[in-house]
Amino acid sequence: MTQLYSEAVVCRELRIEPEVLGQFLKADLVQLTEVGGARGFTKSQLRLLWSITSLYRDLGVNIEGIRIILQMSADIRDLKLAVRESQRRCAQLEHLQQFRIRITEERQGPSFWEIDL
Repeated sequence: MTQLYSEAVVCRELRIEPEVLGQFLKADLVQLTEVGGARGFTKSQLRLLWSITSLYRDLGVNIEGIRIILQMSADIRDLKLAVRESQRRCAQLEHLQQFRIRITEERQGPSFWEIDL
């Protein structure tokens, strides 16, 4: 079962006022999760809230700035995944190309220059 942390626990652990958490919720930077009628935050949401709080309190980034940073972070993650997938596909294509070359050479037999006279 998913463990949920209440708003009060989150505020205490992150050392933020409930109004600040309310601003994050109102700005849709993070959402409450509901499981079996209980509402709270999951561990992954806590990690996100820690990042949001650090940006807001420690670095002085405003809500809109945080939204932009979070979106850019997600975009970078997506791009990294796309690059890894492209690299994987390139490696597969290289392997297939080498296989095709080997098969072609085997079908053609030795070239004129490879024959011992």
